[in-house]
Amino acid sequence: MRLSTWAYFADFVLTPLLMLALTVTGPMPQTIAGAGAWLGWAIAGFVAWTLFEYVVHRFIYHRIPYFQDVHEAHHGDPAGLIGAPPVVGLVMILGLFYLPLMPIGAGAPEAVAVGALAGYFAYMLLHHAAHHWRTTPGTWLDLARRHHARHHHASDTCNFGITTPFWDHAFGTALRGTRQRAHP
Repeated sequence: MRLSTWAYFADFVLTPLLMLALTVTGPMPQTIAGAGAWLGWAIAGFVAWTLFEYVVHRFIYHRIPYFQDVHEAHHGDPAGLIGAPPVVGLVMILGLFYLPLMPIGAGAPEAVAVGALAGYFAYMLLHHAAHHWRTTPGTWLDLARRHHARHHHASDTCNFGITTPFWDHAFGTALRGTRQRAHP
């Protein structure tokens, strides 16, 4: 879906605000061990986000008709402001990464949601950078940009991870050995 500039960038502002709200309204760890557990839950949320991102991109955006059509619009105009309406991603993350963990209590739902939101923010930033920024060759951001560029310009059957190429390597969908322009 083509978005206005405001709508495209809204989640860039709302995501950190929601992360902050979840962090300060949830129970604060009272010990070092509690803080370590909270951090562990947040890391688990981040990792879970990266797997979720990979699965959605590979199996929904490239296989389910409605989502495939919207995603094809993005492939057709990679520099366009195309994406989900604002807040949809945030509501989805709360529904998948926060609400199901509420019975656990003790800060775990907030921490997992904060980690997943951090992953979502990283995804938005990296995806935007891949299509709109010039990067310094050889930097981590440039390598991430090239990984995604291969998805657009070499084969849309590979390189589904945006935040990390880890799942592409784990599931055998990483494209290797293909030279593509770094700045399409």
